[in-house]
Amino acid sequence: MVVNQQARRFVRQGEMIYLRDLKPCPLVRQGDVVTVWSEVGGMKIKTAAKAMEGGTYGETITVRNESSRQTFQAIVAGPQTVKTSEPARPVSLASSAEQNKR
Repeated sequence: MVVNQQARRFVRQGEMIYLRDLKPCPLVRQGDVVTVWSEVGGMKIKTAAKAMEGGTYGETITVRNESSRQTFQAIVAGPQTVKTSEPARPVSLASSAEQNKR
């Protein structure tokens, strides 16, 4: 079974599909307002932030709290949803961009 994948190329009706023909669907796109779930000391906190980059399930992306303008790393957990299991640590967008180039 294939879940949350899309074809890399056009697939004709009846054509065999291989794993190499698929790629993950982005669940968060750059500019999306995402729900951020954090768990700290047994407490669950829900807030909103803006995605500074897109990502697929399990990828770490940079998001920004629009009210505080603080940016931090979070893991894509679902459609327009990210999570962080430790207190949000500020990151510079420059350092995040450099990490993505590696």
